[in-house]
Amino acid sequence: DHPNRHPLPTRRSSDLGRPPDALDQALRERILTLTEAEAGRLPDAAEGIERRLLRAARTQTSREAILQAAKTRRYTYARLSRLCAWALLGAAAEPPRGALPPAAWLLGFRQEAVPLLAELKKRSRLPLLSKAADWPTQGDGWFALEERAYDLWALGAGRPAGLAFTQGVAVREAGG
Repeated sequence: DHPNRHPLPTRRSSDLGRPPDALDQALRERILTLTEAEAGRLPDAAEGIERRLLRAARTQTSREAILQAAKTRRYTYARLSRLCAWALLGAAAEPPRGALPPAAWLLGFRQEAVPLLAELKKRSRLPLLSKAADWPTQGDGWFALEERAYDLWALGAGRPAGLAFTQGVAVREAGG
């Protein structure tokens, strides 16, 4: 097999859309409409982190500013970022069927990572998937969450929703 060839459907990484801040206002609106009880049911919400996030969303205007305002030694940037993602996705309590999804969804990679991807496919406990037909349990909570996450990305990227599993994997050419 030629090292620059791969069997995955692809699209150029330059086709991916708008910058990461495109969903800032949608996130802020979602957080501002949560009650304290609803925020407390988000995965990983405990010890008052949800109240701090709600307060920050009232005084800040971007995701980055919300995270910086809410961050402390106790409430890390990464934990707050995950909480924001769960809020934006409308997820409450636990992620579907426990902590791990049934598979890992490959969104994109650099061309020079093809050998690493082959190794990951061999060694990973989770299957590495690039097309919906290979998803182990379509219709489960994780599959629905993936669809919702894509639709939110599409909103921020100015793209049509509902195409989650019709797009190829994004490949960035070597050196790009």
